Amino acid sequence: MLYLEPSDPRWEAMLEHPRATTFHHPAWLHLLRSTYGYRVFIAAVSDGAGGVAAGLPIAEVSSVLTGKRWVALPFSDHCCPLAEDEAALATLVDGLAAAYADGAIPRLMVRSHLSHEALQPESTCVLHTLPLAGDERAVWKGMHSMHRQNTRYAEKHGVQVFERDDLPALRAFYRLQTLTRHRQGVPVQPWRFFARLGSLLEEGLGFVLLAVHDDDLCAAGVFLHWRQTLMFKYAASDPAQLGLRPNNLLYAQAIHWSCEHGVRQIDLGKTEIDNEGLRTFKKRWGADETPLVYSRLGGRSSPEQPGARLSRVMQWTIRHAPSWVCRASGEILYRHFA
Repeated sequence: MLYLEPSDPRWEAMLEHPRATTFHHPAWLHLLRSTYGYRVFIAAVSDGAGGVAAGLPIAEVSSVLTGKRWVALPFSDHCCPLAEDEAALATLVDGLAAAYADGAIPRLMVRSHLSHEALQPESTCVLHTLPLAGDERAVWKGMHSMHRQNTRYAEKHGVQVFERDDLPALRAFYRLQTLTRHRQGVPVQPWRFFARLGSLLEEGLGFVLLAVHDDDLCAAGVFLHWRQTLMFKYAASDPAQLGLRPNNLLYAQAIHWSCEHGVRQIDLGKTEIDNEGLRTFKKRWGADETPLVYSRLGGRSSPEQPGARLSRVMQWTIRHAPSWVCRASGEILYRHFA
């Protein structure tokens, strides 16, 4: 087994793999390292000719609250190993299982479904992916009429969407994100995460869409782009403005951008299985829904983790506390719940 730096040219060569996403990119891995202090590396196997036959980005999380573990990959909806063939993939997974058996790995969570007798699958979410064929008209025909009507409604009532890639746009998004997370009762990501995310946008790895009405920010989204996949990574909105249907216009603009830039699919992100409303909203855009299965080595299943129990207590507290509690809890605790 090889352990490489994310910037290793051998790993960078793997970014041309058809399954590579922004989550495999060194810029994303550096963002996790610089924001949360994780040790981030690539577990890989050699191809015998000086290159990499298979590899998986991993972060080592050391927490007094949730323990020590390897996660592939924190705050990333899914992250599969990249391999040149099935044999290389099997060698990589066998190596990880052997390292766990030898005590080199305390616990391992891979946000991808891997077939191995030592790995235990678990699934609490689904993934929605909107396939594109470059024909925007075909996408519009395939979506639910409600989304078409709501998009036209937003346009008719003066909602406008602006594409940005600068720090002020991220600050505007963060204000809405704090409002949204406070309402949901969950800590908001530290501001330093979004401030550093700006470097990815500068590299052309994403952008921000802002939906504005009469100079008021109604909704915003942060999108990540690599090769032929656009990810709708973060979304936030002002509940007082939802009647204008700004989120529909955000999605419509993302579809338009993707068709113009040769994107083959839009990753709409993970959704909890019991969130029927959001699942229906995403499927009505024409998105395919698939189970999001993770693979675990050691430890207990997610519902029994101490972090999950603490999260339920925090949810009630944050909802009923001032917004600064939402921000402060994120600054202090976010890194522990990778």
